[in-house]
Amino acid sequence: MLMQRVAFLLAVAHAAARPAGPKARALPRQQAAQRRKGWTAKLKFLRDDWQEAVLRPRGGASSTQAALRPRGGASSLTTLTHAALGAVFEAGALLGVVKAARALPPGASSAIAKLKILPSDTIKGLPAAEWFAWCVIIFGSSAVGSAVDGSLRAATNQILMPTRVAGEQGWYASLDKPRWEPPGFVFPVMWLLVSKPTQLLAVAKVCSSGTSEGEEAAALPWVPQLAAYCLHLALGDAWNKVFFGQQKVAAGALMITVFYGALLASAYLFAQVDATAGLLMVPTCLWVTVAAALNWSIYFRLGGAASSDSD
Repeated sequence: MLMQRVAFLLAVAHAAARPAGPKARALPRQQAAQRRKGWTAKLKFLRDDWQEAVLRPRGGASSTQAALRPRGGASSLTTLTHAALGAVFEAGALLGVVKAARALPPGASSAIAKLKILPSDTIKGLPAAEWFAWCVIIFGSSAVGSAVDGSLRAATNQILMPTRVAGEQGWYASLDKPRWEPPGFVFPVMWLLVSKPTQLLAVAKVCSSGTSEGEEAAALPWVPQLAAYCLHLALGDAWNKVFFGQQKVAAGALMITVFYGALLASAYLFAQVDATAGLLMVPTCLWVTVAAALNWSIYFRLGGAASSDSD
């Protein structure tokens, strides 16, 4: 009799401790999934992702964060810090190239003209040596950046081979992008034939402003105009390195926002010196607006897909 009672009590205790069945567990999950739908889920994704990526970079990553940082490695905070410091040093190097060209004797510009590198020793009010330095900076800032940090910038490949990205091939093509994404051939056309040449003309306007024909070159507006402009170039290279090179969508979204702000600041500061120079920066501003919207759209689409997957 005693053994029967003990067996009965053990059976009751085992039934009470047994976990709920699949149906009982599914109901709370369905209710939670419904609460996560819509914009509330997207805002929660944005908040949680940046807290994990920036505020708590050493913690574990969820499946959503793993998708946003597919290649692993350094945390987003480390990536952004390294990219920002690299951009500052690259901007200083770019200004140094201009200072070095400006310090050259007048014979250097004549030599450049004789070598047929440029058509004459003075172009748009600038000595040929200075003009050549700005061509190197504007069209090849990534090469200067690679000399600063000792690595090949992804920006170079983005200009020469816009359909390929550094690292895992096919990564960018596999991303969920909006329908309004420009076709691949538009990127080199905009950068090489529209954006870069108009930037070069804008810089020439700023550098030759206030200088009449035959007069000695006026002092350049190093700060803040040219400093902001070189910083925007360096930040653009940093964004290419973070987004395409390291394939980090979240960190790239933040980096291109800073890059975009520096570009707008440069356009405004150029307009203060010469109104035409400010207008010449408009094509680049419009194009980077498209690029920034595309990066953020990819970020939110990746977050929305991850939220629906978890549902």
